[in-house]
Amino acid sequence: MGAADAPNSGSVTGQIVPMMRWRAALQYPTAAYDPFADGLLKLDGRQAAHMLAVAGTVGLAYGFRLLCEADVERAAKALDALGRRRWFFGNGLWRADQGRTWTPLSAATFDCGLIGFDEAQAFIFWVEEEN
Repeated sequence: MGAADAPNSGSVTGQIVPMMRWRAALQYPTAAYDPFADGLLKLDGRQAAHMLAVAGTVGLAYGFRLLCEADVERAAKALDALGRRRWFFGNGLWRADQGRTWTPLSAATFDCGLIGFDEAQAFIFWVEEEN
């Protein structure tokens, strides 16, 4: 599989999701398998703000706590930098009140993160922790 095999489509999700799968198939060091097949969840804006707040403010291995609402609000405000048509993916919900369930995407003991994009820009915010 080479550059000539890279997917190309007109829509934003039609371009980004296949591109990530194509890179995973090449086994780039950061994606040894297809993350969309085994673990990334599509999130709405509120869930995305929650995930960003967890990844940015909470120790994953020890002392996991409920988030302060102000952290979630600051994260939501940061996500407003994306356009109105935006998409988010994360590897779990990381809800302390519902148990910590996630699908690891790295070899770290704990990893948590958010992928977000709109029609013009994209970001990945990912953290890893070892215990």
